[in-house]
Amino acid sequence: MKSKIFKLLEILFIMHHNNRGTSLIVISYNGIYPPFSTTDVFNYHKIESILHLKWDRSLILQGQENSVDKYPPFMDGKVISPTSKIRGRFLKHFVYFFFCLSAILKLRRYFGIIYFMDSEFLPIALFGKTFLNYRIIGDVDTYAITYNRGEIMSYGAYDFTKRLFEPFMASCDIIIVINERDRDILINKGFDVNKMLIMPPSREVPNVDPKRVSEIRKQFFSKLSEEDFQLDEKALIIAFHGSATAQHNKKTIDNIVANVMPKVLERNKRCLFLIIGGGYEFDSALKNEYRKNIYFTGFLSEGEMKDLLSISDLYIAPMTMGAKGGTKTKIIEAAMYGLPIITTPEVGEQYFRNSCPFLISSMENFSKTVIDVTQHKEKLKELGNLTLKYIIENYSSKNYEKFRERIASLLNLEL
Repeated sequence: MKSKIFKLLEILFIMHHNNRGTSLIVISYNGIYPPFSTTDVFNYHKIESILHLKWDRSLILQGQENSVDKYPPFMDGKVISPTSKIRGRFLKHFVYFFFCLSAILKLRRYFGIIYFMDSEFLPIALFGKTFLNYRIIGDVDTYAITYNRGEIMSYGAYDFTKRLFEPFMASCDIIIVINERDRDILINKGFDVNKMLIMPPSREVPNVDPKRVSEIRKQFFSKLSEEDFQLDEKALIIAFHGSATAQHNKKTIDNIVANVMPKVLERNKRCLFLIIGGGYEFDSALKNEYRKNIYFTGFLSEGEMKDLLSISDLYIAPMTMGAKGGTKTKIIEAAMYGLPIITTPEVGEQYFRNSCPFLISSMENFSKTVIDVTQHKEKLKELGNLTLKYIIENYSSKNYEKFRERIASLLNLEL
């Protein structure tokens, strides 16, 4: 079966002139089709952006099964999902790894550049660079950097792989990082600044329809009243998004439940703490005391999550345990709905630039910060407008135009 796939690809690619320097292979374990996690959306747009360059040919290798029938409009249809029917995460990764290795060997006459989306594929890329004369583009995951700085714990072999391969990312021809902080850390480790490219987590800013938002909010509070909640549509919704199956999210929710919520409710009973995500076991005593002011949605679809963000008034992330990138990209997504953001220095220092309107607060002062910002609705609205303006300027899809221009420049490609 594998040889037939490569034979078909050779027939397709032999029809084009043999210019390896303008031919790209993308290696991404995650699928490039919706539905996405929050982080997958940003990876999707990076792939979309790079595929808009004038490649002689391009090929996507992905490990996950396609979830829609049609290819995205920016693609020409050459997508292979070799492990889509295999069950078991470890087996899928193992088979996919060796399939990708086989692909770069068999197709080396037609392709000259590899873009890989995760550090476990670095050995394949380095093999291609060292022995097959490929050029390589790699994402240095912020996970690896934070692990190696001792900021967060490493969970199992998968995360250990990221830590192990980070130093070898310096061998890439282009090194993509998510922010200035990560770039500077790698430069201090000896990485070449001339190879570095910053691609912040960016996406299309959602088009929010006020009439639809009003209807969603009405339906939401109607549902709450059926569950014996006594708050109405004028209540203030304070949201957090994250699954408690991840330890840093669980700790953050613990902070909300035990430290933030009680103090805020002492001052304002008309607040609803909205926890978007599942997996959290609410302490029975606290549940009895505060159950009418906190709502756990459980696991939701992407659309349901977006609807709840659109009706929220404030987003908080009182994080005290180091987080992976997904948590911080969730903050960016919440900000795209014009929600004022309050978070801790542990998160803020990793992402936010000068003039950022996000409120950074220690845990000791977190509830006070929430109280202060929610006392006046006009102040809250003004902060939300500043947040949206900041996001459009720094994290909207126009970043991908800059990204594409920089990639083209580094690879000497035409736009």
